[in-house]
Amino acid sequence: MNTSNGLRRERWLRITMSVLADAWDRLPRRPREPEIVVIGREYAKAAEANRHWQQRRTSPDFPLPKEGYDFWRGDYSLIDPLHIPLDDELREVVRRYAAGDCRQRAAMRDSTGMQGFYTLIKFARRCAVFAMRERKAEIARDGLIAIAMIHHKRVDFRDIPTSFYLLDHRGSSCRYGCGRNVS
Repeated sequence: MNTSNGLRRERWLRITMSVLADAWDRLPRRPREPEIVVIGREYAKAAEANRHWQQRRTSPDFPLPKEGYDFWRGDYSLIDPLHIPLDDELREVVRRYAAGDCRQRAAMRDSTGMQGFYTLIKFARRCAVFAMRERKAEIARDGLIAIAMIHHKRVDFRDIPTSFYLLDHRGSSCRYGCGRNVS
């Protein structure tokens, strides 16, 4: 008797679910408006903020190296980056920033333009790869300091977390406890 009641309930549930699904399919639906996606909107906002910064800035240019990373030389690639002299120059700048007080750091950040911030982003990404390769926490720390130097309104805000996640992954994946030293 229990099995027949169980079969009746199961059949009743199947019929009910079928009727409800059919009714759901017949409900009138409002068409969704297509979402408008504008490519480059965040970068354009950052470029506009950088233009405003250039118009009102009073401090001289920050002494970042004049030569940046070269796309055609392969400096943007993180597959197997080669160490170049620009990495050492930026490492010195980053360490000078870290050694400064709050006023000096603000002055350094305020005197750096958008192109300089993107150079620091590329440096931070390269630091993540070098830190994983060489298993040295101080290289990852230099990358994190480079990210701290960046004014978030004068770059595409999505570029900062990408670099940070690379460095964070490097710190958490180090087998020798380097992650504790990075944070």
